[in-house]
Amino acid sequence: MKRIYAFLISLYLNNAFVICVDIYLIFLFKNITPDTEISLKEIFIIGGLWVFIFIIIAIVNIINAVVKFLKKDISFLIKYTKIVKMGLIPFWIINFIGLTALTIMINMPSHGFGIFFVPIPIMASYFVLIITSIFSILFLLLLFQNKIIDNRKILIYILSQLLFVFDIVFIIYLLRKLKKENIFMMV
Repeated sequence: MKRIYAFLISLYLNNAFVICVDIYLIFLFKNITPDTEISLKEIFIIGGLWVFIFIIIAIVNIINAVVKFLKKDISFLIKYTKIVKMGLIPFWIINFIGLTALTIMINMPSHGFGIFFVPIPIMASYFVLIITSIFSILFLLLLFQNKIIDNRKILIYILSQLLFVFDIVFIIYLLRKLKKENIFMMV
C-alpha cells in the first residue's frame, strides 16, 4: 500500500515542480540576463532527475500490479484502482492548469515558435495516464476472466482507460455497478 501512496505523492510532487517552474519562468522573463541560459539548464537537469525518479516508482508499481494480477488478487487490484483513480482527480485538474500556464509562458517570448513544444506536456500527461491505467486494466481483465464482464464491454472499458476523464468515469461507474449487484463485497 505504501508503494501506491509513494506513486501518488510523486505525481503531486511533479505538479508542484511544474508550478514552481511556472513561477520561476514568470520572474525569469521579467529579468532576462546572461545567466538565464544556465538557469534554464538547471531546470531541465532537475526535471530530468525528477522524471527518472518517477519512472522508477512507476516501474515498481507496474511490476507489483502484474504480480498481483498473476496471483489473481482481485481485492488488491480493486483497492489500488480506487486509490489511483480517485487520487488522480485533483492531479489532472492541477496538471492541466500548470501545463497550460507553462505552455503559454513558453509560447509568449518565442513569438509562436514554442507551439512546437505543446505536444511534449500532452505526451507526458498521456504517459502518466497509461501508467495509472495499468491497475484498472488488469482489474478489468480479471473481471473478464471470471466472466463478470462480456467481450463487448471489456473492449469499451479497456479503451476508456486510455482516454482522459473517461478512465475515471468508467471505473467509478463499474465499481458502483459491481457494488450494487453485490458481485464483490470489497468494492
